[in-house]
Amino acid sequence: MFKLYSRSASYQSKNGVQFTLKFDEYMALYSDQMLNSMARSYKKDTVEKRQNQYSNYALLLTWKSRQDKLNGVMNEQTAVIAGRAKSKHNCRYLPDEERSVADRKKMSDAKIGTKRPEEVKAKISETKTGVPNSDEHNAAISAATKGVPKSAESNKRRSEAAKAYWAARKAAQSR
Repeated sequence: MFKLYSRSASYQSKNGVQFTLKFDEYMALYSDQMLNSMARSYKKDTVEKRQNQYSNYALLLTWKSRQDKLNGVMNEQTAVIAGRAKSKHNCRYLPDEERSVADRKKMSDAKIGTKRPEEVKAKISETKTGVPNSDEHNAAISAATKGVPKSAESNKRRSEAAKAYWAARKAAQSR
């Protein structure tokens, strides 16, 4: 158990957290059920497997709330032993909290290459259909596209689409 405490202390200290939790306070955070579960893991020699970074059953020293994490002091009032999912839940962003540029970049990079499901695309389309762009938005689009040369290939596609449109329109009028 001291090994887990030491790992937690060095991890938090390395991340700039003021770590004032003593070992006996750390042990007091464990419930009897958690200690019994850890004892069974020690007997089976599966502690390292259970406590690895991919295990959903790993017990972690974590924060009671996001606000405690933002304060940056880990002590007996701000710390709790919890499973990995509970830890993520406790440290989620607060509703009014602004994410940093690095966090936004990380989230953006994680989404690159993933496609939206068809039902999501349909909902987005439904909410945007019929809503006109603002004058500022149209001006921004115009400014972004002015002076950008168009390839012969895109000109040909546009030409074919326009011819097909007018042919269909002419056919509909002659009925």
